[in-house]
Amino acid sequence: MKMPYHCPFCKGPMVNSYYYWNDGSKNLIKSCNKNITHSVTFTSLIRDHDEVNKITIPWGPDCSFRWALHAEEKYKLILQHKKGETKLPFFEPDLSNYRKLVNKLKTYLVFL
Repeated sequence: MKMPYHCPFCKGPMVNSYYYWNDGSKNLIKSCNKNITHSVTFTSLIRDHDEVNKITIPWGPDCSFRWALHAEEKYKLILQHKKGETKLPFFEPDLSNYRKLVNKLKTYLVFL
């Protein structure tokens, strides 16, 4: 998946920022969090800045869903919360409809 220039949900501009790790590697982070109807973050390694490495959708103050697209285990969907992480069955996120994606995530939460 290629890094988006515009938010797939609202078509607005994405805010670029950079994160520097202790080992010297860098991440490009593109986020759309100014809109009150949705928030999404795309992360890519600087050396491969065209490919999405991670997609994150916040779910409350201490919780988020994260798709790790280039993980050791091919693909992962992780619910990250204050008590740790919970691996969920992977599905390809449909970035054309935010409400539909949120409803599918809610369904996953019901069966935890």
